[in-house]
Order: sequence, then C-alpha cells, then structure tokens
Amino acid sequence: MFGLSVGASSAIQPTSYIISELITVSHTNGAQTLVHNSGQGESNFTTSGLTASGINAVLTGTWMTLPIAASMVSLNIKSNIVADDIPAGGLKHAVVMLNQGHVVSSGSATSGVRINRNVNQGTALSAGPSYSAPGNVGDIGTFEMLGQMPSFNAGHRGLVIGTNYLAMNNIVSPGYFNYTFQIHADYPTKDYKFILELEVSMDSTGLA
Repeated sequence: MFGLSVGASSAIQPTSYIISELITVSHTNGAQTLVHNSGQGESNFTTSGLTASGINAVLTGTWMTLPIAASMVSLNIKSNIVADDIPAGGLKHAVVMLNQGHVVSSGSATSGVRINRNVNQGTALSAGPSYSAPGNVGDIGTFEMLGQMPSFNAGHRGLVIGTNYLAMNNIVSPGYFNYTFQIHADYPTKDYKFILELEVSMDSTGLA
C-alpha cells in the first residue's frame, strides 16, 4: 500500500506525500517497454483506461483515489537510471507519466496525462550508496526529478485525486490516478526501478 507522510502545511491547505511502493520495470534492449502501475505494490499491467457508465467510472487496470478532498500538487521521481543507461544523443527517453481521470455530470469520462517527464533529463545524485548494476533508487549517480508540476490541460478538475466532486461543479465521481512507464527500445536490458512521491493538497471543501 501507499505510504502517506505529512509534509509542510498551512492553515488553508495542509499537504502530504503519497509515497509509492518500489516499482520495477523490466526492460529488454531492442523493444520499447510500456507498462502501467498504481504504485500500491501490484504487478505492472499493460492496459489502462477510464470510461463512464452513467455517473460511475469504469476502470481498466488499477487506479488509486483518496477518500478525502485531495488534489495533486507536484511529483518527485526517483530512479536507478544512471548516465551509462542513456543512449547516445540524448533524444531517447525513459518516461514517467502521471495519469488522472474522472466522470462529469454529462456522463462522459475525462482522462489524460497530467505530468510527463523524461527521467533521463533529471539530476544525477552526487551522494548516496555506491552504485553496482543494476543499482537501486538513491544510489550515487542515479537520476531523480523533484517538484515536477502538473500541466493545466484539464484545468483544476484535472488535478483532483479524491472526493472533491462533493464541492466541485460538474464532477460526479472521485478523481483517480495511476502511472505509466515508457522505456525506449535502445536502453540496455535492466530492471529499472522507481519510487514516486506525489505531493497532495488536502482541503475539506475541495477546489473551487
């Protein structure tokens, strides 16, 4: 299950972090890897989707939601990717995506990628345990990307990951989320590992 740790807070919107279980993406050189995971400790799955049946969300694959009014703020991505894993040229990526979806009052579903980052363009750690292939998250030289902000391509509704529908116009289901991992074919064969820390804003009234 997710770990929930209390972070910085204010009088208006306290924040916490939803910390995923370790997610392992097994990749074989020569073919792209594309899998999904909710971070709750389950196996990766290859099909993910969110549609509507009336006012209810119909989920394909595993999605996560919180039983409170909650909205995503930012995402920390930590990996065991090192410079030697990255194909020459810098244009072939190891991508982490955060997906979110919900149902609106018309009975239609809205879903999409809210955060999309090339982890290989992150920052290599300058301190930590020694790296020995395939390495672990947090080893020296492994890449991380901190404080990655969501896009507003779906407005505030695209940030909802809880029961904000009780206070928000037009949303009639909880907001759900999960993650997608895409490893370019030219990356070396390896078990790529990730820990994701999703910063969450919690408010009893939800977003306006």
